[in-house]
Amino acid sequence: MVEDFLHFVWEHKLFNLNELKTVEGEHVTIHFSGSHNHSSGPDFSEAQITIGDTKWVGSVEIHLKSSDWLKHGHSGDSAYNNVVLHVVFEDDHEILNDEQQKIPTVELKGRISAHVIKNYETLKRSRSKIPCENSIADFSAITRSAWLSRMIVERLERKTNDVELIFNQSGQNWQQTYYSLVAACLGQNNNKLPMLELTRKLPHNIISKQADDTERTEALMLGVAGFLKGDFNVDYVSKLQSEYSFQKKKNSLTEVSQVWKTGRIRPENAPIRRVAQLSAMTEYIAIAMSDLLSKGSFQWDDVNLNLSDFWRGYYSFSVKSSRMLNTNISKSLSDLIAINGHAPFLFFYGQKTGEQELKDKALNMLESFKPETNKILRLWKDIGVDAHNALDSQALIELERQYYTHKKCVICTLGKSIISSL
Repeated sequence: MVEDFLHFVWEHKLFNLNELKTVEGEHVTIHFSGSHNHSSGPDFSEAQITIGDTKWVGSVEIHLKSSDWLKHGHSGDSAYNNVVLHVVFEDDHEILNDEQQKIPTVELKGRISAHVIKNYETLKRSRSKIPCENSIADFSAITRSAWLSRMIVERLERKTNDVELIFNQSGQNWQQTYYSLVAACLGQNNNKLPMLELTRKLPHNIISKQADDTERTEALMLGVAGFLKGDFNVDYVSKLQSEYSFQKKKNSLTEVSQVWKTGRIRPENAPIRRVAQLSAMTEYIAIAMSDLLSKGSFQWDDVNLNLSDFWRGYYSFSVKSSRMLNTNISKSLSDLIAINGHAPFLFFYGQKTGEQELKDKALNMLESFKPETNKILRLWKDIGVDAHNALDSQALIELERQYYTHKKCVICTLGKSIISSL
């Protein structure tokens, strides 16, 4: 049992309220359980409770055992001076307030329905990736749809926290923020961090000035990325190394410290090729961002990237291709940039400027794309839950990663319904 479960039980009064008394024997009447506090301080605020003949308005603190009050360091913490009731599963220690008066305590042991505890334990002990998979079919389409709608908003809000971090690191420069997000999407999960570091060490205002010189932009990008170190015995690479050596001194550049991951990545998706593509994408950053804000969309696969011919015949500086390679952004990668970069960017922009229309555009964009395909979505499909578009797939990914992986059943709408069912 965890405290979150007791929070849920208290908030929804899923315990026997008949003859409810403090451990000292005073009658307790709960008028309002309080507002659940998810930040620091007591667990519930503004609760309205009558203890004996006195009605109190204040905070409620919840613990598995009374002694947890001491373990958690609440004694002497002024934030807990207004606690009017201590709710515990088991009372094992007398707790005093700053005035050395005992804090009224209610013990829930023996008052929580065995059925509620059993439902909770069943979900918590489930070894399935989706703990409630056997109950999913019992929920109406309306209930599931409403919860998934909440999930997509949570996912976008969580992703906008990442966008805001990039925004602040860029000195609140919108073009630099968008440029960094595109780079992060190119790096995907394996190389997101080195891509972000690359855009910090080679900001858009420097690289964009070289956009009309393909060789120079590639030299700058690949050099700062650290890919020009070594002896490759390739004329084109030698030119890049020479150009970068000059630009490095001129602009006081340094290479990224993050390690690029190349294991289990297809040659056409190698980080060195992604960095080369990013160098060619820089001249379109301003246009892409403008279209995104005004039209609500921009597809990178519609852009003909101006990369050196070298990349049509080589996967990397040392690996030659037996066929002619496409240097443009693929449709699948373009969609990935839209789903994981454009939508959060639009949502954050709307959040920051107060333009609800942009937040709506972000949702409409996701609804217009096909659902992603990955192991999480295959799990959902196996239990009969299909994603019809990227809006659905992003919501299902959020539900699995943020709730099911951590067994947060007591704060999940579906989980709470299962736990409280008879």
